[in-house]
Amino acid sequence: MVNIKETTEEARQAFDEIIDLLTALPATKLNEIPFEGSWTAGQLGQHIILSAGGFVEVINGPTSETKRDPEEKVQAIRGMFLDFSFKMKSPESIVPEEKQYQLIALLEKLLDIKEKFLASIKTLD
Repeated sequence: MVNIKETTEEARQAFDEIIDLLTALPATKLNEIPFEGSWTAGQLGQHIILSAGGFVEVINGPTSETKRDPEEKVQAIRGMFLDFSFKMKSPESIVPEEKQYQLIALLEKLLDIKEKFLASIKTLD
């Protein structure tokens, strides 16, 4: 059984850490490429917005009853996303545009997605 309180806290903490990292970054670094082949912090923020925003839409969309334990894949997914040596190629739909990002706009979108995500955890089965 999914622990709503624990899931809510983990989601809140994940969003807060991303927001804190972006907020702590000097403004001059937001759109600076840290090393060849990488994204800027602004692009990373936009990537999270695109992926997390899409996830909110998916979980609030049409669903059907599952025949497996809802937590069956949690450990595998957690392990994959927390293995920072493992590099994945992003699907084109969530590749951030190469442009100058504005911190306030990124933060507003992240906070909106965070609130929608937390509301979904509380209200959806």
